[in-house]
Amino acid sequence: MKRKFIVITALLSFFLLSFHYVPFLSTFSREQFWQIFAVLSLGSSIIAFWGTWRGFTILPLLVLPTLYPLGITFFSSLLPDHWIVPLLLALWFGISFYFLLLVENIYAVSSIRAIPLIRAALPIGVLFTVATAFLLLTTIFSIRQQGIVNGVLTVLLVFPLSLQSLWAVKLDDVISERVIILSLVTSLVMGEIAGWASLLPGRPSLHGLFLAVLFYCVLSVVREELEGGFLKKSSFGEYAVVGGIATIGFLFFSLVPTL
Repeated sequence: MKRKFIVITALLSFFLLSFHYVPFLSTFSREQFWQIFAVLSLGSSIIAFWGTWRGFTILPLLVLPTLYPLGITFFSSLLPDHWIVPLLLALWFGISFYFLLLVENIYAVSSIRAIPLIRAALPIGVLFTVATAFLLLTTIFSIRQQGIVNGVLTVLLVFPLSLQSLWAVKLDDVISERVIILSLVTSLVMGEIAGWASLLPGRPSLHGLFLAVLFYCVLSVVREELEGGFLKKSSFGEYAVVGGIATIGFLFFSLVPTL
């Protein structure tokens, strides 16, 4: 299985790097390349997990292996145009995507039988979820659309990210109604916050970081509620403090330059 992951990761990393250095691939527009890369990532993920899932578990397993590469390619258009940037980006993608496949494989196996590695995989999965949200939210705000458009796009992005992360808490054969409802609530909350954040100036990366931190806080609260059935006051207070600091920092860096 690990050999399969290494081969898939190497091929995708090579393709990502080739877009900048191979003349034939350079003829494609960025939009065409993004579409091709997303399809390749989705197909590679299906091949990687073929035969390891049961029921509808394949759906949440494919969310991050599809959206994370898409976020990397989108975010690459915001990076400086330097010859070494694509090389470093492909190297980072290769290492991180390999570990992402390992995490998703642990999810797949744990949905069939209990294994100790799931305890280490869960927080790493949350990290990849928040990182993917940051990459794609930054891309959304770089388009500089109206607040309602940013809000709708955020809802469409956060829902599948929340769905796969909340499903991983129980790793059931089917996606429960409660997981779907909580994912929808999380995405709607983040959509409203994104619409409000669109009213304030600032770099797209600032908006993306702010929303990613709040997404982490909201998602963590919902995950604890789903896992234990109740949320400790101390945990809620910690997430509230982190969210409050993120909000104050966002307001400071957004409004101070305009004063």
